[in-house]
Amino acid sequence: MLNKIITGIVFITFAAASSPAHAGGSVTFGDSGSVSLGGAVRTGLTLQDGVDGMSSSLALQSARLYIGGKLNDTIKWEFNTEYGDCDGTACIYVMDAIAKFEFSDEFNIWAGRFLPPSDRSNLSGPYYGNIWSFPSVQRYPNVSTGRDDGIAVWGKLLDGMLKYQVGAFSGLSTSADIPLFATRLTLNLWDVEGGYYNNGTYYGAQDTLALGAVLMYQPDGLGADGARGDYMGWNVDFLYEQKLAFGVPTLEAALYSYGANGIAPEAAGFDQGMGFFVLASFLLDGTQGPGTLQPKVRYMQFMADEGGVDTTQIDAGFDYVIEGHNARVSVVYQNTKAGEADGAHGALVGLQLQI
Repeated sequence: MLNKIITGIVFITFAAASSPAHAGGSVTFGDSGSVSLGGAVRTGLTLQDGVDGMSSSLALQSARLYIGGKLNDTIKWEFNTEYGDCDGTACIYVMDAIAKFEFSDEFNIWAGRFLPPSDRSNLSGPYYGNIWSFPSVQRYPNVSTGRDDGIAVWGKLLDGMLKYQVGAFSGLSTSADIPLFATRLTLNLWDVEGGYYNNGTYYGAQDTLALGAVLMYQPDGLGADGARGDYMGWNVDFLYEQKLAFGVPTLEAALYSYGANGIAPEAAGFDQGMGFFVLASFLLDGTQGPGTLQPKVRYMQFMADEGGVDTTQIDAGFDYVIEGHNARVSVVYQNTKAGEADGAHGALVGLQLQI
């Protein structure tokens, strides 16, 4: 196992160091129109300790094509694809398809398929999060890759200190008469974060102290006709990051709750309970070769309601940050435990590139 990890680190680190990151290309037209093109890829070596011993796989885990543009400073659009699994067959599917009407910092409207108002991890996604794998305790409903079909109003108030995002989406059941309502409020006590999305780390580009709160609710969103129940999920999350003389410490945490009302637990069709994670990292000061090391550790736990299975997971390792979120190598050891079963061990070496 150790030999495979070392081989993967050497190969992927060399590939990343030899591949400079570039900004996506853009073509302008008219007075203020433009079209931009970009892409992203995540690939890695995964090692897993299973019933038959250690297994390994070197595979493409994600490949995305980013296309965006605007007709003018108000009317904009975004179209992104993802390479993934479609009923057991590899395929390319629509990840985002968004019509954007951005009137001001305080008031904007997005419609189509996109990330609903949700937790920081979902709004960062795997490419802008602070650890390779998405947190397993995040279990909000989605069509795919955290997205849903709907419409949202959002903006930033108080000079950007308060960001609101409110929307209506398909949710758990397209046959429900009422959509899923999703709301997020983010309070930025230090530097203001960007637009609709956010990051799990800014690598010291800004000092961040942010608190977030999310509520998702869909009346009659669970079950079938004659036996329906209400879905409710909520979370609170926190991000601290500050550039200091000796490096950049980052602390992220989130608490989640998922529940159903008016329907038997076994008929709800999802895991009910509470979960949380705590993630700490430290970006070293200076560089180590072409990049900078960022050790990190994350602890996750899901506490299921009666009849469910409790799970825990520990991730520990480091990123080798070459060009922020555009070029980095991740090395992670994972230990997971479900119920009373023995814990499972695994490791991965991953490469992420974006242009």
